[in-house]
Amino acid sequence: EDAEDSRDHIPVTLQDLLTARLHRLGEAREVAQLASVVGMVVDRRILLALTERDEQDFDAAVEELAAAGLLHVDGAGEETAYRFRHALLRDTAYQSLLRSQRKALHREVAEVLTTTLAGLASERPELVAAHWTSAEMPAEAIASWCEAAARAESVSAYREALTHADHALDLIDDLEEDGRLLAELQVQQVRQRLLSWVSGFTAADHLE
Repeated sequence: EDAEDSRDHIPVTLQDLLTARLHRLGEAREVAQLASVVGMVVDRRILLALTERDEQDFDAAVEELAAAGLLHVDGAGEETAYRFRHALLRDTAYQSLLRSQRKALHREVAEVLTTTLAGLASERPELVAAHWTSAEMPAEAIASWCEAAARAESVSAYREALTHADHALDLIDDLEEDGRLLAELQVQQVRQRLLSWVSGFTAADHLE
């Protein structure tokens, strides 16, 4: 669920308390906001690449967020990840950013993943696709969703692949008109192939 959509589900008094808690963090608040754009669970490499802080200042900010009860630190070294202790904390940090800021930051995350962290992007193209989608970059998002579909299909995760293809199809209308038809044909070809696999498995399930 998008954080913006979840605003209505947070009681005003609780939201005010969480917002005040966030503001008391001072400079560490910026790191919390960046983390909220990445997601509930945040790879250290992504967050560090997004910040303009040196590593020592970055680690100090993370320690402050952990001490304040916002983040939990999992793992060590390059495998370190930060997890928001509650979805409402992540939502509050996300909502404290302007929509234009969120959009720009999602684009930054996608760019970091496709350049600095290309290895991670190749492992999780659906993550890149989600950020391109939130950045409102439909052409890039569709390409990444199709890549995610292909990767899932390569390991026989056909239903997952179909879900990724459906995400790509949902974005077709957001494309410029001159590239829309070709993109839709390509995505529909992928979907039809995946549907044949999924329907075949479904039929086999009924025969057992």
